[in-house]
Amino acid sequence: MAIKKKEVVAVHQIEERTINLMIESLEDSPLVPHQFGAKARKHIFATVTKQAKKAGREAKDPRAEAKEAAFIMKSNGGVTRYGVPAYVVKKALAEAAIEVEGLTKVGIGRNIFIKGEPTPHIRVDNLPDGTTIEFQTTYDLIEIQDSDGKPKQPDTIREDVERVSGPSRAPDLRYRYEFRAPWQLRLEIKFRSSKHSAEQIIKLVQEAGHSIGIREHRPGKGGDWGRFRIAEGKVEVF
Repeated sequence: MAIKKKEVVAVHQIEERTINLMIESLEDSPLVPHQFGAKARKHIFATVTKQAKKAGREAKDPRAEAKEAAFIMKSNGGVTRYGVPAYVVKKALAEAAIEVEGLTKVGIGRNIFIKGEPTPHIRVDNLPDGTTIEFQTTYDLIEIQDSDGKPKQPDTIREDVERVSGPSRAPDLRYRYEFRAPWQLRLEIKFRSSKHSAEQIIKLVQEAGHSIGIREHRPGKGGDWGRFRIAEGKVEVF
């Protein structure tokens, strides 16, 4: 019986490079992060599981609503830290890919990775049927910093009128923290070096900050908040 020869297969190693840089607010553009708070998520869950009960609108608590809508990170030395999800920066880069020669939205989605700080969010709800359920979500967050590199605190609570989808739904008020300029984010971007160059990625970040932006009322959605640029002298390539 013939003995088959073993075949040696070379494993192709995917090479990556890393860019560390700081993005800072462009001109006076504010940053307004937002997520559905525990109260809103509980209502959505009850609705989709057909447990919601019709009731009048509850009284608004602007401070509580703004806090629930914020992305809060683990405190450092007793100082509350606020962040934005790393995926929103990646999404902005992907949307700006059309502005940089040789880049595509799909390619950026597959070959660029932005590091954040894993931050668990746990919510325990008492549902309308009397049962209890625990939800856990982990966000990779990037800390919002002031111009000195310290955790930036909200400057104010915004009140904005938002029209809820649906022809019969009346406008509603939303309360969210506003971080006024100057603000900054420290980014660690890994990219596949066989597909993209460092120069392309750096240009992409600039294009995304100018024309796309991040979070609420950004240029990519017709607004002018959340715009940014690369801070001068704050780029390292490895």
